[in-house]
Amino acid sequence: MESTDFPVERIAQHLPENRADAKLMVVHRDTEVIEHRKFSDLYEYFNPGDVLAFNRSKIFKNILVGVKDNSKIKIEVTLLRELSKKERMWEILVTPARKIRIGNKIFFGDSGIVAEILDNTASRCRTIKFTNTFKDDQEFEEAISKIGIIKLPCYINREMDENDFKQMTSIYSDTIGSLFPSTSGLHFDEAMFNQIEEKNLKKAFVTLHIGMSSINKINTKVLKRYKAGSEYCKVEKDDADILTEAKKTGHKICAVGVSTLKSLESSLNQFENNFQPIDQWVTKLIYEPYEIQSCNMLLTNFVENKTCQYISAAVFCGSKLLKKAYQEALKNEYDFLMFGDSLLIV
Repeated sequence: MESTDFPVERIAQHLPENRADAKLMVVHRDTEVIEHRKFSDLYEYFNPGDVLAFNRSKIFKNILVGVKDNSKIKIEVTLLRELSKKERMWEILVTPARKIRIGNKIFFGDSGIVAEILDNTASRCRTIKFTNTFKDDQEFEEAISKIGIIKLPCYINREMDENDFKQMTSIYSDTIGSLFPSTSGLHFDEAMFNQIEEKNLKKAFVTLHIGMSSINKINTKVLKRYKAGSEYCKVEKDDADILTEAKKTGHKICAVGVSTLKSLESSLNQFENNFQPIDQWVTKLIYEPYEIQSCNMLLTNFVENKTCQYISAAVFCGSKLLKKAYQEALKNEYDFLMFGDSLLIV
């Protein structure tokens, strides 16, 4: 299989009604054994004291529809990243770009929210400033949430319904900022999540706001020439301490998703072999022959070839074994992409 593009009938259109009923493929790096399990069997691969690390970043309704300068010209704005919280400045993707120039204002319907174009940064990208006065960050976020929408990926062949935003949000996500969901944790329901402590396992959290570079296909053949976009990353001291204790006592650390893996690798001080609190923008693409030192396991899902997630998963088990795993997934009728089944590399 030269590509991880999947048959249409194997692309999941919804999460399972019971999230924990999803299939779980377990790939053993040392023996190259592949097991076929259920997601509810996940904790059989952990021992007391092991840590599951989660990305708590949450998607927000980042697509806004307005009009240019009170005209009838419809403008779609996709908020990409916040440049200044104090000034309410954002980098955006705008459609149609040819209609928008520096100095134009975009009016977002009856909400009263107005944004001014400050700069052209790329072919379809602009810098904007929301000109309204907001009491605090919460009021701003609530105002954007009221007028914003999200869209399903193009491979979901149906209209969006009222349950989709909930389905695209992991139950532990609580920090708004991602453009796209961290799909690796979508199969945790309340019962599964609560079992972590019941089984004497530990949780650690990071925040990495997933941006365009995490989901775009990487077309260059020379990965070291690829310029990954920067993404906001934060690891609190309490979580860094939990991770450091696990590492120094020989317990396993499982990164739930490649966004979490990037955060762990950014937080790890390799010289002192501990994790440190960080609060910064990171630019990190993990690809072979990179040596991962922050964790022992990766929980991910089945994604398209040449994406950041696929390339980083290949670092864990090698491209040959990962390719074999995808072939096995197709043969055994696994479901793929955002709402699809899970892959655990141990």
